[in-house]
Amino acid sequence: MDPIRYHIEHKYDGTWLGMREGSHCPSLRAATLQEAERRTLEIAQRWEATVIVHLRNGTTREHAPGNPIATPALQQHVRIGTE
Repeated sequence: MDPIRYHIEHKYDGTWLGMREGSHCPSLRAATLQEAERRTLEIAQRWEATVIVHLRNGTTREHAPGNPIATPALQQHVRIGTE
């Protein structure tokens, strides 16, 4: 079975979408990246899925299943509130 992945992307209207890979409909829409990450990670944990965050600067970061919230990148991101 293929691994399950969720992607978080910034949209032109300023919102962030969390979407399961291969889906045509977003799982969630959030006003901030922090909110989108938190909510998408909650969903992903239920499915043991990977979360890939596509930042506005063109880079990505990945949260592996199991313990995604404990990654230093997310802790630093949430603490300083930047992208």
